[in-house]
Amino acid sequence: MIVILNTGGVIDVSLLRNDADAILLTWQGGQESGNAIADIITGKVNPSGKLATTFPVSYDDEPSAKSFPGKNLSDKKNIGMGGLELGYDFEVTYD
Repeated sequence: MIVILNTGGVIDVSLLRNDADAILLTWQGGQESGNAIADIITGKVNPSGKLATTFPVSYDDEPSAKSFPGKNLSDKKNIGMGGLELGYDFEVTYD
């Protein structure tokens, strides 16, 4: 089974990774993505590119997971323009 991900962001593949023979992240390739995917699946080309980003296996693998969302600075809600509730004020340290 080959899983093809046509997505613009990170997606959790933990349920698929043990059953899939391959997982191909195509991002959003545009009108020629179908031809490019066919070339990869048939072995015409090797999808050996390097990712410019790293996807963690779990959220706990993210260094900032220990300090996010931070500590609440007040018990008052932050109200923006037009009375829009923006939530609470937090102090976040990005480790």
